[in-house]
Amino acid sequence: MVNTVLLGVNILLFILLWKKVLRPSSLDDCRDKLFDLRDEVRAYFISRSLPLSDPIYKQLRDLINFHLRFTENLSLSSIIHFSVVVGRNKELSSHLKNQIDNRFKTDDKALTKFVEDVRTRATIILMFYMMQSSLPWLILSIIWGVAYGLHSVVTNMYNRVSFNVEQLLTAIYALSKRAVRRDALEELSYRSSNGVKPA
Repeated sequence: MVNTVLLGVNILLFILLWKKVLRPSSLDDCRDKLFDLRDEVRAYFISRSLPLSDPIYKQLRDLINFHLRFTENLSLSSIIHFSVVVGRNKELSSHLKNQIDNRFKTDDKALTKFVEDVRTRATIILMFYMMQSSLPWLILSIIWGVAYGLHSVVTNMYNRVSFNVEQLLTAIYALSKRAVRRDALEELSYRSSNGVKPA
């Protein structure tokens, strides 16, 4: 009975720690990275003597600003739901992707490569935030960390390797990449910043 009460108290303390410390800290970290990325975009345009009135600069700045505004409302479940719903409708999926991609069209190949890099990095920043701010994902990460630690001890004791961590991380990234499409994440940011409730 005492162990059950202690387990309950520990779970409540963990949830409180997650809600009051870990989640806000993750949000601050994500927003700081997005602000840094926005500053990097500005520095890139200045270093290439491109005007800050350039439509591509404005679109990138606006996208990052939309991400910054949307971050607090961002959840792993909402983006996966939106990605699945949009992914089922090939016509809608194609339309959204083309609509967003057209905002960043340019004949400058170096600029196109830079834009693609910025968009990808912004998506990765948001994906990491979604994973860090999701309590179920955090619990799974802790369980995986403990399992990995135990595995390391067993591996060192018996000098056997039963799985490759790099392959596991690659598989997790590939799975999250399939579950969370960049165009869906960007569309949600645009919609939320314009007052449209996500589906």
